[in-house]
This record gives sequence, C-alpha cells and structure tokens, in this order.
Amino acid sequence: MGANESVNTSQYAPFEDDTLSWIPVESAATVRKKSQVRVSLPNDSGDVCLIHHKDQYYAVDDLCPHKDASLSRGDIEDIGDNLCVRCPKHRKKFAGGLYMSLNTGQAHVKSPCAKFKDHWKVKTYPVQEKDGAVYLGLPKAEGAAAVKSMNEISPKKWGLWKISEIIPRSHDSNVYVFIPVRLRETDSDKPDSKLNPYSWHISMSLKLPDGSRSIEREYTPISDLEPFQKGERVEIIIKLYPDGALTGKLKNCGVGDEVWFSAPQTTVKTQIFTGVKDKKDKKDKKEKKEKKDKKKDKKAKDDGEKYKTEVASPQGDTKKQKTAQEDQQEQNSAAGPLNVNFNPEEVQVMTLRPPVEPYVALMCGGTGIAPMIQLTKHWQEIGINKIYMLDSNHTPVDILLREELAELEAQFNGDVKITHTITKPEKVPDLESCWSGRTGRIDLALMKECLPEPFWKADPQRPASVVFCGPDLFNESLKKICEEHMDVNPKAFLDLEA
Repeated sequence: MGANESVNTSQYAPFEDDTLSWIPVESAATVRKKSQVRVSLPNDSGDVCLIHHKDQYYAVDDLCPHKDASLSRGDIEDIGDNLCVRCPKHRKKFAGGLYMSLNTGQAHVKSPCAKFKDHWKVKTYPVQEKDGAVYLGLPKAEGAAAVKSMNEISPKKWGLWKISEIIPRSHDSNVYVFIPVRLRETDSDKPDSKLNPYSWHISMSLKLPDGSRSIEREYTPISDLEPFQKGERVEIIIKLYPDGALTGKLKNCGVGDEVWFSAPQTTVKTQIFTGVKDKKDKKDKKEKKEKKDKKKDKKAKDDGEKYKTEVASPQGDTKKQKTAQEDQQEQNSAAGPLNVNFNPEEVQVMTLRPPVEPYVALMCGGTGIAPMIQLTKHWQEIGINKIYMLDSNHTPVDILLREELAELEAQFNGDVKITHTITKPEKVPDLESCWSGRTGRIDLALMKECLPEPFWKADPQRPASVVFCGPDLFNESLKKICEEHMDVNPKAFLDLEA
C-alpha cells in the first residue's frame, strides 16, 4: 500500500486542558472522507476505531471484546436509542449481530442470546476536531506517556536504514533502495506466524537532523520479504508529493540519508475458498469433523481409497460411508469466492479444490500497483491462473513498473493479463507516436471488454473476486460499478488504499 499524502499532519501538536491531554491521531479531512478509520495510539497501547457520523466524531477501542475483530470494518447502526458499530466478524451470530455502543462502549444484541455476555464492553474516548486534526482525550498521565512515545524511537519497533540508490521511474516517482544501518531488535529469531509473506507492508519514517523522526507512512515494497527480514535490502516505489508530510522531505534526501523502518505487517490475509454464503457455521463444523476423521484414518493414501466419515442422517441414527471422490464433489459444489481479511489472527495457506478455477480482477492506479504485484505473484504460485489487471494512470510516463509488469505477464504465458489505460491523453504531445493503448478511466465498458464471463454470470466452479487499490474515491467509484453490474458475491470485493 503506497501512502496517499495530501495533508501535512506533522503540523499538529498535543495540548492540554484542565482535565485531559489531547493527542492528534489523524487529519480531519481523512476521517470525514473515510467515515471510519483505525488509528494507533502513540504509546503502543492499542488501536482505536475513529468514526465520523452525521457531523459527530466517536472513538472506541478497535478490537471487539469477543473475538478481537477490527470494529473499524463494521457497519454503523441504530439499536434502539444507541448508535452502535457492528462487529464485522459476527454478522449473523448472536441473534442478528454483536454491537458496540459508540457512546458508552457497552455491547448489545438485537434479541436475547445465550452466548452473549453482559460484561462485554469497549473503551470510549473523548474526541474533538481542532485546526484540521482529530484529537483523542486521554488522562494526563496517559497523555504524558503518549507524548513521550511520540518523540521516542524504540529499537524494538524501528530499525535504522539508509538510502543506497535512487532510481527515477516517472516525473514524480522513484524507486528507493535501502540497506540497513542498525536492525530492529527482536525478542526471538523465530518468524512471525501471523505475517503473510506474500502480502505485506512496512511503515517508514525519516530520520530528521535533530535525531528525531518524521511522521510515518505505510508502503508496500516491490522487493521480497526475505531480504528485508535478513537485513540485506528493501526496495520501495514512492510517489513524491510536493507538500507531503513525509515525501515533501524525502524528495530532498539523497544517497546515504537515513530512515526508520518498522517490522513488516500483513496487508491481506488469504483464506481458504469457502464460498458458502449462508451456511458458513455449518461448513466450519463440517471441515473440523473432516480433519478429525482424516487423522483417525492414517491409511488413506490417495483420493480413490475409501475412508470413513460419520454423517448423521435426518433421523440422527444411521451412518454411511463416502468415497474421497464423493466428498470432494460435495466440497466443490459449495466452493465460491476468494475471502480475504485485513485483520489477520493467523495466516492460513490457501487450498484449491479442483476443478474449481478462481478468477481475480485487480483494479489499481499509480503506486497501487505494488500490492497488486505481490498478490499476483502469490496467487500464481498457488495455482490461481486467471488474473486480470486494469491499471489506470494519467499519462504513459506515469505507468509505474511497466517493464516489471510486462515481464510478469510474459512469465505466466497469458494467465496474467494486464491492461493499461491513460486518463489524460490531452497532456501527451503527439500521443499517437508514443501510445497505442486505451484511453479514459476504468469504467463499465472497459471492464466488460477485459473481464470474462465469470465476473458477469456467477459460476460456482469459477468463483470471481475483485481487488481495488487506489485513492479512496477511485476505489469507491469502481466498487460501485462492480456492485451494480457484476454477478459477484459482495464479500469477494476487497479495498486496499494506495
């Protein structure tokens, strides 16, 4: 995820009133535009779900007290007299969903439910807008710790790297190559089991002349994870914004200048193809039972050999035997779209159930191409062979990583199809001599031209998914087109921010 900088949030400073310390956590423009954002408290004490709804701000701890799902991904609803955020992980459990009051933090359900616990609650925060920023109110002791941590550079959180090479890729974008100066301290040499090595990003902060660090921004490297974890090198493509809080300073940096990098974080968690839209709980129980049965039957060596699976009859008494092929056919009939999760609890390996053949559309703009390349490489490795990328840029010279994309397309022998379109052809002198591709924005006509039947007519054997990666308005407009015209499960749409 490239960073989309438009507001210089480094201008905002903490302040105090008679009772609270007020800590800046995000620009007001960002919160108003997105309506819901997840922000991190400076003292590493957790994440907060920040909401703007009907000209009011609300802030609650981001983790649901039941299963730690991110509330910043939940829907806002009125439950009686309570304005609540619904846990995104339990849309149908708890007799219609699990809700957290934005005013009190108290958990609510629509109807009585035995599994619901009255003590479930999330912390709420005072919140206000001032001088273009959104501030959270903390007790003064917590506020002092937060302000201190804003100015500290933790060796466990940040590693020091320096620029070793700058490679211009367009008039406003460069590839920066970094090598380590001092690696981040870790508690263990064991790899992070929660990290998806195929979809990851890092936070970057510039080392300022006084030794402090600038505001941080998240970026998706175009190099692999292993060299970064080994402390060898990392490459990032960065668009330089003249007034950017970080890139406004980065454009004046050269070889040898130093930056801070955080530990890598998962961008997208890739899960198993489930595709059961209304019977997920039943499917989960069935899969757990299958795993248990397979452990009991260690002698099964191929799909043709019979193994025992206990299946309750409608009367609940009789049992029958199924072959592996019959069980596989049953699984295939239920297969559906690719599911992804922004807030992973653990990384799972995706498994395909032949003959299911997933189709994926990737729609991106500008530096949003970096996460798409990561995902494309990973999905190709695990056997997803139908990938269609639509890449939008202003002019031909703005197309980033063009050579790498051409190599990627050639490497997979037509299984990856990439279509570029430019949106400002009028800015290109003598366009016909330098561009023979498409012009105009990504719209319904271009989608229908480039995307095959599974996106327009649902097929359980060819489940379709769509990933968007660009500025907010870019993602929102394309998602609206897809929701209105595609025959794709809405859960198979994924937004990433570029």
